[in-house]
Amino acid sequence: MPRIWDTKRSPIADKFSKANFSYFPQLDADDKLYNNFEKLKSGGVTIIGLDNDRYPQSVLQHTRDSAPPILYCKGYLPLLNQKGVSIVGARDVSDFEIKITKKTAQKLAENGINVTSGYAKGVDTSAHLGALEAHGTTTMILSFGINHITIKRELEDLNWEKNALFVTQFAPDEKFSGQNAMIRNKLVCAISKAVLSLSQVLKETVWEKRVALLTQANQL
Repeated sequence: MPRIWDTKRSPIADKFSKANFSYFPQLDADDKLYNNFEKLKSGGVTIIGLDNDRYPQSVLQHTRDSAPPILYCKGYLPLLNQKGVSIVGARDVSDFEIKITKKTAQKLAENGINVTSGYAKGVDTSAHLGALEAHGTTTMILSFGINHITIKRELEDLNWEKNALFVTQFAPDEKFSGQNAMIRNKLVCAISKAVLSLSQVLKETVWEKRVALLTQANQL
């Protein structure tokens, strides 16, 4: 079992939040830990600990004692606390479900509501795509470490660098797993004001009415 760095005894502990290091396995030398932190920072990654004012309040409210101690963020950081709606659903979906997901995300984005999803194929990618195509914003919650980010082909030509935020609670080099995906889903739901689940095929008119009501509620 790797030894966890003791921030109380380290001379560089005073420079950073203690929460920022709870997921870093100790590499024996403080300078190696410092270099890892600096490498993430130079790559545009911001580490948000529980004691950071920028830690999303919605996550603290919904998860309480089980809130992730660290969030690794890359992108437009203000989205971390922007009002939003999470869209969740299956990976394998029909063309109709993709259409409905994109229209939903576009409608929310047009009303200034940030769209959050899990950056998986199917509903997740359609939600992110719909928001960006409407020149809105989107938060992408990852089920793997920040060092494994790859930009999906569908998003390459859109303004994702300025209108999107990647967020993960997993260590930088951690790879995808089914268990991580389940843990990720909890954060997807906790970080937003409301959650839309595309768990069943709905008539388009019914779905549009629900989206309209949700949009009105988020504007209050």
